[in-house]
Formats: sequence, C-alpha cells, structure tokens
Amino acid sequence: MNSFAFKQEIHHGSVAHSTLSETMALEGDHVTLTFDTTFEGPELKTVKQQMREVNPVYSDEGEHMRDVQVVIDENYLNYLLYNLYHRDKVFSVGAKLFDWLPEGFVGGGALLRGLLSTHLWAFAFPELSRYPKGSRLDFECGFNKDYLLTGDMENVEISQVQFEDGNHVGFDLHFGCNLMV
Repeated sequence: MNSFAFKQEIHHGSVAHSTLSETMALEGDHVTLTFDTTFEGPELKTVKQQMREVNPVYSDEGEHMRDVQVVIDENYLNYLLYNLYHRDKVFSVGAKLFDWLPEGFVGGGALLRGLLSTHLWAFAFPELSRYPKGSRLDFECGFNKDYLLTGDMENVEISQVQFEDGNHVGFDLHFGCNLMV
C-alpha cells in the first residue's frame, strides 16, 4: 500500500509530491493514514527551517465518527508563499477576479468593471481624479523579493501563515501592488 503516490501542482509552478508512508495504523475505531510530502522548486533549505512538524489531533465525537478527517498544515501555504517570493511573477487582481467568477453569473462582469473603476477608487487615491470618470483600473501585485525591493517596501521577508492554538490563524504577508489605469 505504500506505493500510492500522487503529484499535485499547487499554484504558479509549486509542486507537492505526496506518498503514503509506512505509518498506517488502526487506532481504536479509526484508521490513520500518514502521507509524506516533499516539495519541488527553488532551494528549500531556508524554508525547511521555518516549517513546523504538525501532530494532528482528530475528533472522537460521535458526530464525526463516520467522517474522513484530513489535516492540511500550514506548510503547504508557506511553501506556496515561498515559491511566490522566489519567482518573478506578478498577477492582476482584475484577471484573478474574472477567473474566479462563476461561468453563468449574470451581471458579474459589469459588477467587476464597476469595482475596478477610477470612480469607485478615487476616494482612496485622489490622484485618480485626473483620469476620466469611470476609467478602468487594475491592481498588479507581487510577492517576489525583486518586486518588493523596487517598490521600496520596508519588509521584504518571505510571507508566512501560522495555524495557532484556539483555531486562530496568524498572517505575516508582504506584497506590493501597482495601481494601473
């Protein structure tokens, strides 16, 4: 059974290889399967030092006894952020929103065009008043080191996510955006 393996592209070229480890156990009423995951991409020595080992706790409550309980730890997200930091890749917020828009969503395009217009954002960026009212705009954002350095950001460290006790999530996100009209 330990030959079960799969490769999953996470995002922007980040790839995770998961293999069923030898740890497969019957614990009380539960079958526990453990997967070993290795990531491919830029040099991982630095990020490996920052990754935490996760020891999951599963629910024994009756309502969850027939469920499949899966643990996705913060290392997947941190690896994605690490890859974004080392890639010369920027993304368009407008393009991402249009990609995520459900296919048959009536009025969605008009809604997004309204959200991404100089008329709406002029309150936050008074400089937009020099453009014709209702001109289209977009935010071009990046997490990579070079993009952060050229944007004169104070903190150009790798972004991280931490899953904390009590169902809290901590974020340390460093990214820059250009406003394009």
